[in-house]
Amino acid sequence: MDTEQKYRVAPPGFTMDQWETFNKDGIIFIEDAISDEDVQTYIDAIDRVAANNPKYTPGGYLGMQNIVERDPVFAGLIDHERHVGYAYDLFGELLKLHISQFFLRPPGGKQYNQWHPDGARALPYGVFSPELPLQIKVGYWLTDLPRPKMGNLVVLPGSHRHQYMEGYDTHESVPGEMIVCPRKGTMTVMHSSIW
Repeated sequence: MDTEQKYRVAPPGFTMDQWETFNKDGIIFIEDAISDEDVQTYIDAIDRVAANNPKYTPGGYLGMQNIVERDPVFAGLIDHERHVGYAYDLFGELLKLHISQFFLRPPGGKQYNQWHPDGARALPYGVFSPELPLQIKVGYWLTDLPRPKMGNLVVLPGSHRHQYMEGYDTHESVPGEMIVCPRKGTMTVMHSSIW
């Protein structure tokens, strides 16, 4: 009789407080989630992938998608215990990786994104799921971003509960926006409908 375990138990995901914050704001921050050693491993992998991209200029902006196929380090993140419990809490065994990407955004750069949600907009999410997100986005912050204008993420907390916001298709500041200034090693879990 084969007694070897053929499955993995999902690691812990949301605490009650995290779930409450996630539902209210659409994003949570887990500081010190990533060790310094792992941060350096991920930076080294990004550097390798960037160096092989003919469009990359050192010190310039670079955004790349489908990174799990570009370096084994990224493939190891597909179901990493650090974050997969959060996805499992929402989607159970039906979770899947939709997109993998990284961004190199130098401080003081001129690259700005327009306001947008990070999920599909063909139909409003509320049609399919009025409460739970259809997608989440997990972010790993590998450098300190102690102040604005350093390539920061900007979000509008609570906006995941609305289908539209006035700043859509602009990159102008909006009342209530949060300029994310994480420390190196922070992990974010974001509702993909947040603006």
